[in-house]
Amino acid sequence: MSEPTDKEYWGKFYSGTKLNYPNSRVELLTSILCTDIEEAFLIPGGKKKILEVGCGGALFSGLMAARGYQVACCDFSPEAVEIARQNLSGIKPPVEVFVGDVLDLPVAPGSFDLVYCGGLLDIFDDPAPAFRGICKVLRPGGVLVASLPSRNFSIQTLGDIFNGAVHGVKSAFGRPSENWRRYRENISHAPAKPPSFYAEAAIAGGLSVLTVQKGYPLPELSLPGLLKRAYVRAIRGAAGLLKGKVFSNNLFFRLFGIYYYLAARKPGL
Repeated sequence: MSEPTDKEYWGKFYSGTKLNYPNSRVELLTSILCTDIEEAFLIPGGKKKILEVGCGGALFSGLMAARGYQVACCDFSPEAVEIARQNLSGIKPPVEVFVGDVLDLPVAPGSFDLVYCGGLLDIFDDPAPAFRGICKVLRPGGVLVASLPSRNFSIQTLGDIFNGAVHGVKSAFGRPSENWRRYRENISHAPAKPPSFYAEAAIAGGLSVLTVQKGYPLPELSLPGLLKRAYVRAIRGAAGLLKGKVFSNNLFFRLFGIYYYLAARKPGL
C-alpha cells in the first residue's frame, strides 16, 4: 500500500476529473448528512466555524457554506484543491480553500467548532496521528464527524456486483467505465478495518467517541442517464425517511448502510 501522504497517487487520482455532483445521489445524500450534523451537533444557521479536511471536490463545504456557516476546506493534493476552488467559486459566504495535510494542519489550534472528513481516515494504516491533528484544531467541546466506506456487507456490496457486471459488458464492447476503475483503485488503496479500529484510534488521538455506526443504504449504481435521474428523484422523494438516521440507532441503516459515520468530541468546554 502507498503511504497516506503519497501525493503522486492522489495527484493522479484527481487529475482529469471535476468531482462535481449537481443533481446527483451524492449531492442529495450529502445534503441530508449536513442536516443531520446540524441537528445533532450545530445550531442551524449559526456562526459556527467548520473545516473539511481531505475535501476533494468540497461538496460538503459548499453545502454548509450555503447554509450560512463559516467554512474552510483543505486537501493535501494541489490537484484536489484546484478542483475545490472551481466548484466553490460563487458560493456565498465564500469558502477558504488551502493545501493542508491532516497530520500538520496550517491553522491555529482550537480554531474550529466542527471538522468533517469524508473518505480520508481510511487510507491510513495508523490513523491515530490524523485524529491527533484534527483534535488540535478543534476547540474544546468541538466535534469531528468522519465518514468511512464500509468494507463489510452493505447494500453497496450488492450494488458493486451489479456495477461490475455493467463494467464488464462495457469493456467487452470497448467502452470501459473510467469511474468504475477509479472507484476500485481507490478501494484497493485503502485498507479494510472495522469501525472499532477507528474508534480506538480516535481515543488515542485525544477524542471522546460519541458514536460509530452505518448509515444510508442507498448504493451508487451504474445506470443510463434516464434511469439514474429517476433513481435520484426516487431518493429525493424519500428524503424525509432518511433524515435524522445517521446518528440514530436505526436497525435497518446499521445492517445495510454503505458508510460508517464516526462522531467524536474534543474534551473540555
